[in-house]
Amino acid sequence: MDTTIIEQFARVLAGPEAVITDPQVLTTAGHDFWGFGGTPGLLLRPGSRDEVVAVMQLATTHQIPVVPRGGASNCSAGMMPNQDRILLDLRNMNRVLDIDVAARRARVQPGVINAALQQQLAPYGLCFSPDPVSQPLSTIGGNIIENAGGPHALKYGVTFNHILAVEVVLADGTVITLNANDEGPDLLGVLIGSEGTLGIVTEATLRLRPVAPITRSLMGGFATAHDAAATVAAIIETGVVPAALEWLDRAGIVALEQFTSTGYPTTVDTILLIDIDGTAEQVNHDMAVVEQILRRMATEVRHADDDQARARLWYGRLHAPELVLRSGQAFFIG
Repeated sequence: MDTTIIEQFARVLAGPEAVITDPQVLTTAGHDFWGFGGTPGLLLRPGSRDEVVAVMQLATTHQIPVVPRGGASNCSAGMMPNQDRILLDLRNMNRVLDIDVAARRARVQPGVINAALQQQLAPYGLCFSPDPVSQPLSTIGGNIIENAGGPHALKYGVTFNHILAVEVVLADGTVITLNANDEGPDLLGVLIGSEGTLGIVTEATLRLRPVAPITRSLMGGFATAHDAAATVAAIIETGVVPAALEWLDRAGIVALEQFTSTGYPTTVDTILLIDIDGTAEQVNHDMAVVEQILRRMATEVRHADDDQARARLWYGRLHAPELVLRSGQAFFIG
């Protein structure tokens, strides 16, 4: 990229290492967790909304496309820079601005890591519902533009269901705020899941929820995928909504077992991992209902009634992306 243009961007960014031209860093930053991407012509790391505005205004003046970057953990190849594009890395905008416990909402910058936010919310007995497997890597801004879900999306919904407002910088540097209660077209809904193509999220107000007092887990192993699918339908038909309900087929089980000891049965065709949460009374009732259905067709049923047992049961599923990378294979498990 032309050095005079790079100098103009350097003048509007104040932080250390805010403007990067090193080829190795550009290549590394331009590829996501899965290895997809490209090498941008320039890497910029703004530290504030005003710096994002200045960058977008300059980019528009020079007609340079801008590709936003969060944690680069997405599975959609949503970050595809090249030599003619600027990669806008938002990880320096990583502050939790406010946690309103009474109102159950938080204001955050886009570079806040999902898992880090959950840690800050935990002492208040609150959480941000979206819990993608990429929690340790993914940013809240990335969750928004990918409309991330996670194992507990079945009961609690995806990111769309938990965003109250966002501040967005448009391509020409205009700053707008979109609210969930805005009248007219649902522009907030259009932005969520747009993969960064419509604007740069610089702040978000999140809806929080109380952490359920009790969570217990079940695993069912099935001789056929048909039996597992019929079991899922039967569970939903009862009106019980599990907090999480995840599916792993034989190929996934065997692949995971090659790289870690998951403890999952390797003689079954399919397993279901299920979380039940709520009060003690609710959990006892729902566990009994779900277990009864599981035992109709499952060849094996396991309980996990405490945090340690649940962590062991879910370990393989939650570490699947890492294990796929270690396998060196060009496939995904999910």
